[in-house]
Amino acid sequence: MVTNERLDYGIDAPSALIRDGDASKIDFPDYSFDVVVSSLALHNIREKAERDQAIRKSIRVLKPGGQVANYAVKRISEYRQIFIEPGMEQAQLTKWLYWRLPFCHLLTATKPKNR
Repeated sequence: MVTNERLDYGIDAPSALIRDGDASKIDFPDYSFDVVVSSLALHNIREKAERDQAIRKSIRVLKPGGQVANYAVKRISEYRQIFIEPGMEQAQLTKWLYWRLPFCHLLTATKPKNR
C-alpha cells in the first residue's frame, strides 16, 4: 500500500505527494496540483457515473495550465470525451503502448490557463 509520504530520490526536482484513495472522492481543494496521474486505476471503478466523477474531480484539482495523464486498458475514448467536455485542451490519445502492457493507451490533456 502506498502511504502519504513525500518522495525524495536525491535529485533536483519538485517533490511528489502520492495518495492512495477513492478517485471519485478526491478531497483536495480546487487548483491544488500541477499534474494528476492515473495508471491502470479507473477501469476498476465499476459504475460509469463514479468513473466520470473521478475524471471530473481530477480536472477540478488541477491548477490552470496543469496536465493530466491517464494510462488505461479500456474505455479510454470515453475518458477522452469527459476531458474534452469542460474544455480541457490538447486531449491526446496514444496508440497502444506495448512497453508496459498490451492494449493500453495513454491519454493526456491540459487545463486551460484561463480557468
